[in-house]
Amino acid sequence: MKNIMKNIIKCISVALVLLSLASCEPYETYPEGDPALEHVYYVSNVKTGVGTNFYNIHEIAADGIARMENRLHFNPIPAGVFLWELVTSQEQSVTCPVRLRFISERVRSYDAVTYFWIESGDCFSGAVRATLGIPTAVDRGAGNPNPLYTWTAVPNRLQDGRDFEVLTESGTKITPNANGAYTLTWPQAKKQEQSIKIRRISDTPGEIRVQMLERSKLTFPNASLPDDFDRNALDEHINNQTSEYTVRGLWHDYKYPTIIQFRSAITATSTGLGSLRVGQAVSGANVVFTLYGNYTYATSIIEADFTISGLPEGLTAGTATRTSATVVTVPITGTPTVATTVATPITIPSTVTQANVPNFSKTVTVLGPVSASIVAN
Repeated sequence: MKNIMKNIIKCISVALVLLSLASCEPYETYPEGDPALEHVYYVSNVKTGVGTNFYNIHEIAADGIARMENRLHFNPIPAGVFLWELVTSQEQSVTCPVRLRFISERVRSYDAVTYFWIESGDCFSGAVRATLGIPTAVDRGAGNPNPLYTWTAVPNRLQDGRDFEVLTESGTKITPNANGAYTLTWPQAKKQEQSIKIRRISDTPGEIRVQMLERSKLTFPNASLPDDFDRNALDEHINNQTSEYTVRGLWHDYKYPTIIQFRSAITATSTGLGSLRVGQAVSGANVVFTLYGNYTYATSIIEADFTISGLPEGLTAGTATRTSATVVTVPITGTPTVATTVATPITIPSTVTQANVPNFSKTVTVLGPVSASIVAN
């Protein structure tokens, strides 16, 4: 028994020696209280149940129903399958709270001020856009819920005071300053969270993003990656700087921000116009007006409200027909007669009258664009 114990002790001793020899050099540590960082803080988005490389997605439908995506677990089980839920806001046309965090380990005699900016624009994803009725970054394919998408700034697409309002959590309106920045104050510069909300006040569809850094002050070295600014240019990562303190933003927050989508009630799409050729008649070609939300088309629609024009030479638009409670179809017939070198934009109505959608309270906005492909010889 003694020999067995001796052998066990020897094995443990050898293992400890080998472990010490194989171990890496210890991490370099830094003393607490570096004077250069004593008054440096960070402001960031709060991402519930998701990693930093995911977007916070909110939406407000044309009927005022507001929802947000909430990820129920972080690790996909099975691999590539994520579990989500849609959380509905308790307020009509107002998002669920958008949470922001002030990162600090101190309590100061001063209050810290931070800013956030609202960017207006579009991200383009045809298949998902047709599904949701608005351009969106959400893609549930290939186990990657939030792939990098192409953001196109459209400064006048959605405007504060015309299309939306920014509110505090208690419902007080926040007005941007002369530079377009919204202000939040953090008492005593303590670690804490605040929430804002977005209220939709128009039918205009589009998308806005809540950012902790001002786009005009960032450098984007790669034109093919429109949100991938220079993460090494630390002087650009400043949210606010005063004689007393500096607040920085985070690279991941800008690349994967909080997104609020204003969904459209009607989205126009086309089918059968993707591979046109001179002398070859189109088959199954249509322009389709799909109605989203808790709405239905009138049993008898006003056909003229769905008039389209601008088709390639040789093609003709037929009469609009209500093909289901949520779909109006305009058939396209004919044979292209003239070759083209670029796609042809099709003119669609920007709105249809409320009489076509009796349970909608006003004129209904139509989201496009719709186009026909190049006509080959």
